[in-house]
Amino acid sequence: MEVNGKHPEHRRRIEAVANERDLAIVGGSDAHFPFEVGRVSTRLDMDRLTPRAAAEAIQEGRVEPVFRDGPFTRGIRSVYTRIHRSKGHLANASSSDRE
Repeated sequence: MEVNGKHPEHRRRIEAVANERDLAIVGGSDAHFPFEVGRVSTRLDMDRLTPRAAAEAIQEGRVEPVFRDGPFTRGIRSVYTRIHRSKGHLANASSSDRE
């Protein structure tokens, strides 16, 4: 299962479903704003840097999502949201995009 940088607040729900189904969790990006890029990535435990080794690590659960959403990132998000709201770019955005 994937937890993404667009909505990392869903992390606990994703972890619960993944645990129920014995699935690995990977981090991904569904970035719509620059501050979202790199908020979540995946750490892989693998000996070789190949697509096959990456797939095996995921299948075997040798992965973990890495979250980067500290005070600095939250501050940037807040400023960026205010700027885009003032320009009318967030008029149709969901409430989670405005926080």
